[in-house]
Amino acid sequence: MREFAGYDHPALANPEMRELLLPTLRADVQMHESYVPAGEATITVPITAVKGADDPLVSTADAGQWAKATSANFHLVELPGDHMYLTGPPESLIRLLEDEITRPDDVRCG
Repeated sequence: MREFAGYDHPALANPEMRELLLPTLRADVQMHESYVPAGEATITVPITAVKGADDPLVSTADAGQWAKATSANFHLVELPGDHMYLTGPPESLIRLLEDEITRPDDVRCG
């Protein structure tokens, strides 16, 4: 995690916790690396993609590729942080989620 995403957590220093966490983390990376889209079919609901503004692993252009997955509106939001922005203070993400679930679909835009 430290080398891949620049992230460390005290739980990873504990052998028992690391043994519990690593299979899930490995499966996540394996799924990401082996994913092949089933085709070019799209969904008909809006998509909001969220990434860390300072993410060295996912570019804005990469995150913007989610627009191809919907025939509805697409919205890309960059929150403060890097690839592991979810481990930081949650206020920005909570505010974004509140805004997204209360905004009418026809107002969302990319």
